[in-house]
Amino acid sequence: MSGSMVTLEVNDPHEITPAMWQYFAPTPTASITPAQFRARTYQASDWRKYQVDKDAYHTTASVAKLGSICFTQMADREAIDMVIKTPGLELYCLSLVRSGAGAVTWRGLRDPIALSASGAVVFHANPNTIVSTDRQCLRMNVWLPASLLHNEAQLLLETSSARGLDLTAAINAADGPGATLCRMTCTLFDTLAQPDSAFAAGFGLAAAEELLLQLLVLAAAGGQRLPSAGATKPAAPVAVRRAEDFIRANADAPLTVARIAQAAGCSVRALQLAFRRFRHVSPMAVVRDVRLEQAYRLMAAADGPQTVTGIAARFHFENAGRFAAAYRRRFGRNPSEALRAGRRVSPFDADND
Repeated sequence: MSGSMVTLEVNDPHEITPAMWQYFAPTPTASITPAQFRARTYQASDWRKYQVDKDAYHTTASVAKLGSICFTQMADREAIDMVIKTPGLELYCLSLVRSGAGAVTWRGLRDPIALSASGAVVFHANPNTIVSTDRQCLRMNVWLPASLLHNEAQLLLETSSARGLDLTAAINAADGPGATLCRMTCTLFDTLAQPDSAFAAGFGLAAAEELLLQLLVLAAAGGQRLPSAGATKPAAPVAVRRAEDFIRANADAPLTVARIAQAAGCSVRALQLAFRRFRHVSPMAVVRDVRLEQAYRLMAAADGPQTVTGIAARFHFENAGRFAAAYRRRFGRNPSEALRAGRRVSPFDADND
């Protein structure tokens, strides 16, 4: 029931997610799929210490709901990491510590973001995000549906669309909206823990949820903007992937940008722009690289009267000298050397070594 709280005692960090799953199956909010729920895993920060002294580990985890917002407070006896794995979650997380210290990091972030009494962070729960805490730490993660937070941001920030909106930010928890947000978060959690609170009877939940969303948007908007894990390397569109599959399957055929675009189902201009944005090269540069890779494999498996000139011509390198130079830059040796080495060890011989 909304406004209720459950507390679990876990003696092994690796068992935190299974213990929560056992209690929460089905998942605590409709916005979290089972795969997403299991994407949050926990592990000892110091693997060697865990191996020799597993009995030292103990976590008290308390979970409460406020409408569609989920609070998780954890008291860790030893340092542990929360790791978000694939597929990630369509949620934002406000991470803060009530005592002790920690840090948040993800792929593409230069330096970890410190968690302390004066600093918190809000981030999109993408894969490869890690929240680390020191021993004897009391930390809190507040999980909010991304769509809900984006809708609130559209209203408060007067943006016309949630597309491309990212509220990932380091938050100053010492003063301003960030301090209000962190105090409000802790107060709400402590109130939810009381069985005689108005929230336990369902009163005031919508108003409290709305206030928390507003404070988080204001704090994130005024905080230090950070690149999110999703923003550092956006997923390539379907057209790029179709084009790459087509190139690999037809590397020894005559290829033009127009033919590749047709196979990818888009215009030439759209294909060129997509490759520049997501691969930082032109489509024909990818063609050249794929052809070099396939020539490399062919030479490594050569067991007949093949020549460098013949292989170059097969993959549409009209100038054998330019092919040799490109091959040498890519693989660090001349193609003639690779061809001789491939003949010395045939595929049959390699399988029977």
